[in-house]
Amino acid sequence: MKKAAIFIILLFAITSANAQKLTFAELTSTFTQPSIEKLEAFLENKGFDYFRRDVTSGGNDTSRTYRPIDRSKYAFFDFKTYKSDKTKRVYNYRVKYVVFNIDDFKSFGELLLTEKYKKVEGKALSFENDKYLVDLEVVKPSALARAYAITITNKQLGAALAEIEFDKLLRKATN
Repeated sequence: MKKAAIFIILLFAITSANAQKLTFAELTSTFTQPSIEKLEAFLENKGFDYFRRDVTSGGNDTSRTYRPIDRSKYAFFDFKTYKSDKTKRVYNYRVKYVVFNIDDFKSFGELLLTEKYKKVEGKALSFENDKYLVDLEVVKPSALARAYAITITNKQLGAALAEIEFDKLLRKATN
């Protein structure tokens, strides 16, 4: 009985520790979630809870940030959605995953090399393939802590991304 209890505790600890790490495949799977509600359910299942929502001027771009339910885990997940005025559809077009563990960050870099992503000319830590543009960034929030950001833009949205960029340009021109 004692061994079974220890096994269950260890299994729970391992599961909850892994629940807050997102793989590249899991991050990119967020682009195919059919709705914001499904995306939020996915993130909750992975150990994240809702933190804040930011809406840009015009209300088309929305950024939602999630942080680990277990605050001892240092990471957060942010995704940007765009609601098309033309189609009324909501697109998840960019995800940003921030970790504070160098090994987690390195694993993304190694994956990009393994998957043969091409380096983007003129950008130090940017890589791309037909589907995604991936930007890696070392963020130094303080002298004591460093954060590592992985930002993935879904290039397959095509027309939606063009509409997003056009709307941003139009807003700048009218302000």
